[in-house]
Amino acid sequence: TTTTTRSAPPRGPFASGASVQRPPGPAAHDPTIPFAPKTSAPCATNGVNGSHQTYQSDDTVDEFARWDAAEASRWARVELEDEERRRAQEEREEEREHRAAARKERKRERRAAEKAERERGRVASAKERWAAHEARWATLEADPPGESESSGAGAGPLRYDDVPWPPKMTA
Repeated sequence: TTTTTRSAPPRGPFASGASVQRPPGPAAHDPTIPFAPKTSAPCATNGVNGSHQTYQSDDTVDEFARWDAAEASRWARVELEDEERRRAQEEREEEREHRAAARKERKRERRAAEKAERERGRVASAKERWAAHEARWATLEADPPGESESSGAGAGPLRYDDVPWPPKMTA
């Protein structure tokens, strides 16, 4: 089998294959400039590089100009719609990023508040633990086991379990 490449069939008002040459130069993209002179020469003329260009009547040239203007306005509308769609997409993405940043900030604030609360709880519980140790030391200092006056001979020497832990660092 042999694969052949065919071009697409012609479209537009010149589906028969007739064409109108654009003039060379920077005005070739301007849809308001006519694309071929309105001549009514009875004979065929030579086109660019010796190619043969068939005669175009005034009506054919006008029809092509109308078709080309309609195509230009259609593509301008399509490009405008694409730009609006792109702009709307960018706005949606910006809004999504803004919501994500706000959500992230709320989460950061919540975590900071939770951390501060944990720290306050840790400091409070540490203070409570140290207060309990201080109370045991105060009891031990007020009534040492070996020097009790009520028992006479005393309660005996200071035992390991009598010493509160952690040891008191201040005198």
